[in-house]
Amino acid sequence: MRGCFVSSSGLAALAAVGIVVGALAPVGGASPAKSSATSTPITVTASEFKFVFSTASVAAGGTVVFTVVNKGKIDHDFQIAGKKTPTIKPGKSAKLTVTFAKKGQSAYICTLPGHVAGGMKGSFAVGVAPAAAPAATKTAAAKPASTPTPAPAPAAAAGPETLQGDPVAGAAVYKDAGCGGCHTLATAGTQGNVGPNLDSRKPTQGQLRSVIQSGATAGGAIMPSFSLSPTDLNNIVAYVYKATHP
Repeated sequence: MRGCFVSSSGLAALAAVGIVVGALAPVGGASPAKSSATSTPITVTASEFKFVFSTASVAAGGTVVFTVVNKGKIDHDFQIAGKKTPTIKPGKSAKLTVTFAKKGQSAYICTLPGHVAGGMKGSFAVGVAPAAAPAATKTAAAKPASTPTPAPAPAAAAGPETLQGDPVAGAAVYKDAGCGGCHTLATAGTQGNVGPNLDSRKPTQGQLRSVIQSGATAGGAIMPSFSLSPTDLNNIVAYVYKATHP
């Protein structure tokens, strides 16, 4: 019977060990490896001149990690809900984390000059049905394809044309509209290769005016129409014409 007897001092020692083991044991349900916060990954593909989303909507109150991939030939960026990526070079990508607290349509754009006019804008659905914007963008893009006449018309004027605007002021309009991202023009120091080389094309003022106002398609690239004031239109036409007709 001696083997079954435990002294009072032995019981005290066992109790102390139990307290220590209990303190070291993990508390049930408190797992630091897991987090209740979740985010939705969405890929946004940028090109000339549109955004394509891998997912068209997200629930209100959700956090989205946008991965914006530039598959175009010129620089782009992406702005939504007050947040914006840096400028993204062709072939590169950038991430943007946004938390959408309220339901509704959240507007997005490319902030680079002229890109909104080209079609790089829309709305992202938060807790509501996606807007029917993509269908309208497709029909608008297909429209110039049926009338590509303005671009391939290299007929030169018989002599120097009288300028209808101020070429000095037109230089600023050319820069602000982002024309250099698509066109080469030595005077402006631009080397874009998406659209025609203006130095070699040598367009007339009439051709320039028509393309700027109506847009055109050439070599698979679509040039959007630009809504310029009459003064800005005359100035940029004068600038490009004078630069290409020394």
